[in-house]
Parts: sequence; C-alpha cells; structure tokens
Amino acid sequence: EKQALSAAIHADASAPEAKPSSGALRNRYTWISSLTYFLLVCGAYGMSFWIPSILANAGMTSFAEIGLVSAIPNVAGIVAMTLISRSSDRHQERRWHLVGCFLLAAIGFAVLSVQLENVVGAIIGLTIATMGILSALPLSWTVPTKALSKSEAAVGIAVITSLGNLGGFVSPVVIGKISVASGSMSGAS
Repeated sequence: EKQALSAAIHADASAPEAKPSSGALRNRYTWISSLTYFLLVCGAYGMSFWIPSILANAGMTSFAEIGLVSAIPNVAGIVAMTLISRSSDRHQERRWHLVGCFLLAAIGFAVLSVQLENVVGAIIGLTIATMGILSALPLSWTVPTKALSKSEAAVGIAVITSLGNLGGFVSPVVIGKISVASGSMSGAS
C-alpha cells in the first residue's frame, strides 16, 4: 500500500500542470448559468431577509409566531428539493425539472404579490416560491458541469459563483429601496 501510494503521489507530481481554460469565458453556458444562479440567489436572499417583514405587514404581530411561521417555507423547500432532485436523478433529466422549478417560483411570487395583506395567502405564496427556488439551486449546477469541459469547468464555476453571489447583495438592497419608495412590499415582490 505504501508503494502504491508513493507511486500515485509521484505520478501526480510529474503530471503536467493543467492550465485554466479561458474557453469557459467564451462558452454561453457560463453566462447563462451565471444569470440563472444570480436570479436564484436574488430570490433566496430576498425571501430570507424579507419573510418576517412580509408576515408582519400581513398582520402577524407576535415575534415568536413570525419566527415559527417563517420556518414553514424553508421546511417545505427542503422537502421539495429532495423530491425534485430524486426525480431528476431517477429520470436523468435536468432541463424540464429546472423549468418546473422556475415556474413554481414564479407562481409563488405571483401569489405572494396579490396576497400580501392576507397572512395565509402570503405564507402560501412564500412557500411555493421557496420550494421552487430551493429545488432549482442544486439542479442549476448540473448545466455547467455538463456543458463545460473539465478544464473549463474550474473557470466557469468560479465565474458563475462570483457573479451569482452578487445577488445576495443586490436583492435585499433593491427590495428595500423599492418598498421604501413605494411604501409597500407589493412593488418589491
């Protein structure tokens, strides 16, 4: 075992260094995946930052109640993510599962936008949107790993992650500014 391990280490040390491929920057899937991840992160961060305010504006007054009810969308999202990911793996199909997740998130946001004054309606909208967003996140990573070569994947994934994570800053700020300017969360949702 020591000899096999030593040979493997020596083989790795003598292998030529892989150079990062700039082809990832020319690959459209890098940019499509960056936008997709950015939008998903915007949705996820927007939801996590603003769920308590949405519930308070809908009429909930108890902080303990708001805290407990805020968990409902995330618990449902975890269940949906597990079931949708299993279905995607079982059928070896990613694209339509991902489209379904985006539709689920869009439906959730649509329900939320018209139910902001109704606690039950707001929770339903938040839950549906969270189920779509959380389920789409792992599926979205299947696109660049399939579309990019191994040498492009490292660069592509770095670009996707860097640009996508900007959504964590952009979304809460934009939602806050829109809700302050309009005096309502409905314009921001």
